[in-house]
Amino acid sequence: MKVIAGIVSYNPKVEKLKDKINLILEQCEELVIVDNGSKNADELRKSISSNNRITVKYNNENLGIAKALNQIFEYAIKKNYAWVLTLDQDTMIPNDLIRNFESISKQVSKIGIVCPRVYDERSKFFIQGNDINQKRLSTCITSGALTSAEAWKNIGGFDENFFIDEVDNDFCYRISKNGYSILLDPKTIIHHNLGDAKLVTIFGKKTLVYNHNAFRKYYIVRNGIYIDRKRNGHVTFWSVEHTFNCLLKITFFETDKIHKYKRCLKGIKDGLSDKDI
Repeated sequence: MKVIAGIVSYNPKVEKLKDKINLILEQCEELVIVDNGSKNADELRKSISSNNRITVKYNNENLGIAKALNQIFEYAIKKNYAWVLTLDQDTMIPNDLIRNFESISKQVSKIGIVCPRVYDERSKFFIQGNDINQKRLSTCITSGALTSAEAWKNIGGFDENFFIDEVDNDFCYRISKNGYSILLDPKTIIHHNLGDAKLVTIFGKKTLVYNHNAFRKYYIVRNGIYIDRKRNGHVTFWSVEHTFNCLLKITFFETDKIHKYKRCLKGIKDGLSDKDI
């Protein structure tokens, strides 16, 4: 299996990133990093300039996760890679990840994505693959996902209107809609840190609270409405509940409430009025 890894970086801790890169290159032929306008881009450039298996594409500003992921896949296809392993800059992969994924990929035809179980270190909770008996998923996060370059091309890539948040959910929805499978590898676990996540109970149901900043709250609300309208042509109960839950978490469990409320209101307005659907 010929695999290229791709990382979207934004103000990374360069020394820690270098440690992760070594593990990646032990399993992948090449690594492409798309840097989204980091303030420490020069430090990143100097630290990896001597490695000819690493290519870095520097964006002058933050163009969003979806745009950067598309840049990774465009490079992969140009270099004739069939599979792309997408990773966050803080993701540490196990040393048998590609070997395990290759074994899983032989079990089913027309595979879009093979993904691992994902354990959040802060909340002590599996945010993906909590049920180890589950073999197929409807959605998965991009970090640690091995994606078919052909599938990416056939469905039109990542929707850059999202910028951040719901990028992976929209992509996975279109992957499945076009007949591709999303397979879970129960043997492979990656450890992840999702912001300041903590597990809380709301109305008797356990849920994660990430305490994202106001900037992210805008996109969480806006894109929840956007993806609902994109799939269904109108707002459904799903995005209403999604927005309500976001506001509920801010009210009872988060800081900087007023600023976040204002950005959520802006997100509601833009989500309802956006014509790019």
